Amino acid sequence: MKEWLRSFFRKHPTIHPRRQIRMGVFRRLTFFLRKNPPFMIIGAGKAGTTSLERYLIQHPRIDPVIVKEIHFFDFRYKFGKGWYKAHFPSVFSKNISGDFTPSYLDHPEALHRIRKEYPWMKFIVILRDPIERSYSQYQHTKRNGDETLTFEEAIKAESKRLEGEINKTKSDPNYVPINYNRYSYLERSKYHSQLKHWFEHFDRSQFLILQYEKVFEDLNKTMREIFKFLDLKPFEKIKFEKFNVGEDYEKINENTRNELKEFFKPFNKKLEELVGIKYN
Repeated sequence: MKEWLRSFFRKHPTIHPRRQIRMGVFRRLTFFLRKNPPFMIIGAGKAGTTSLERYLIQHPRIDPVIVKEIHFFDFRYKFGKGWYKAHFPSVFSKNISGDFTPSYLDHPEALHRIRKEYPWMKFIVILRDPIERSYSQYQHTKRNGDETLTFEEAIKAESKRLEGEINKTKSDPNYVPINYNRYSYLERSKYHSQLKHWFEHFDRSQFLILQYEKVFEDLNKTMREIFKFLDLKPFEKIKFEKFNVGEDYEKINENTRNELKEFFKPFNKKLEELVGIKYN
């Protein structure tokens, strides 16, 4: 029974009791007295967005949002803007909160919905080595009990598993692409096409693009860069530790890694031309 409930709430996160309790009646009733988020971290998934969120909310001017991943502009748009704004601080507060939903980056409709509501929004994007990100997502899906194939079998089966998911998402605004969310290991690591699409609808100056590998080399430098981008004063008293790591698993097979290096080579070349981030 416990496993059934766990699986049910993963498929229907909007009715999870924890989310309903956190939201509260008061917040829903006062949505019109709540601020809009001035920034979003839109991706990529499995690229350190949880750690970054924990660092950001240590700044005295940034409050934690009630639920880190709101998923309004991808899976819960039908709930309405009032439901969305209920997650954020009161207009009487001096502080701000952001939307930390890393699946927005590759969702086909999220950017159009955000463009409609917040054309001035600032976006933070963290990109991770495509192979490492893909393998990390696979391990995450496996830990959740939703993956029974080996990594090699899963990437071979990916195109079939994702068949029709994007079209369904575009044609039905209420459709939740569960297979895409779970099994898009390689697809989500094709950053060039995702960013290019966003740049076609928002000005490039609205984006801060970070490289995962460099973010954690010098976190103080990274945070200063982010605070400057958000027009906030520097804050140096941040306690750095990694959150939501889950990386204690068997390393990827070297033959598979070499095959994926060749697979991602043309995508990575286009990414470098677009934003200057290089992955060999």
